[in-house]
Amino acid sequence: MNRVFSLRTAPLGALLFSMFTFAQTDAPVSADFAYKPYHGNRDQFTLEIPDGWHVVDQSPYSDKGVIAFYSQPMQMKIDKDPVLARQQEQAFQKLLEGMESGEIPSFFIDRYKADKGMTCAGFDARAQKKKVKIFVKADALGSKSKIIGEPEVANAPVGGCQGLRVMVRANTAAGATVQMLVYSAAVDGITYDLALIAEPRYFDQNLPWFERVVSSMRL
Repeated sequence: MNRVFSLRTAPLGALLFSMFTFAQTDAPVSADFAYKPYHGNRDQFTLEIPDGWHVVDQSPYSDKGVIAFYSQPMQMKIDKDPVLARQQEQAFQKLLEGMESGEIPSFFIDRYKADKGMTCAGFDARAQKKKVKIFVKADALGSKSKIIGEPEVANAPVGGCQGLRVMVRANTAAGATVQMLVYSAAVDGITYDLALIAEPRYFDQNLPWFERVVSSMRL
C-alpha cells in the first residue's frame, strides 16, 4: 500500500517517500551530471533529469500527486535475519537523513488542481498570495518548523508558462536550517510545483543541477 504525500500536507521527511523500503548504496554523488530525457509523464510534461537517477510516481494512475526523483536506487526487501534487518534499517535511516539534508541529491514534483487565477499566462495577485501561503505553512517543512524572514518571490518562466520562483528558509523542529526552492506553474487546470529542499551547506551544490532540470521542463 502506497501513501501519497504532498508539499501541502506532508512533513519534510515524508515528501520524497511512499511506503517502500529503501537501502543505502555506494552510488557516487556528483554535481557534474549527464542528463537524459524523462518521458514517464509525457502526457503532462517532459524534462531532463540526471542520468542514472530513479523515479517514484506516488500516483501512477492519476494526473495529480507527487513524483519523486532521486540519485540512488533504494527499493528492497528487509531481510528476515534480525541482525541484517537492523543493519538495513540503519542504512535506510542514514539514506533518509542524507536526502532530507540534501547531501544525497533529490527533488520532487507536486501536481494538484489549480485554483482560480492560476493559468499558463501567470498567477494573478490573489492566486500568487495563496500559492506563497502554501509554501510557508508549517506542514510543508515539518511540524513546528519556523519560517526565517520573508519568502523570496519572483515571476519566472516554468515549462513554457509564466510561473513563480519562491524561496523559503526555515528552522525545523529537529534544529536544522533548511532552504526550500519551488518553481511553480499551472496549465490545463493543474498546478506543478518543482521543489528542492536542502540544508544551506548542500543547497548551493544542488542548485545548478536543479535549475538545469527546471529549465528543461515543457508543460
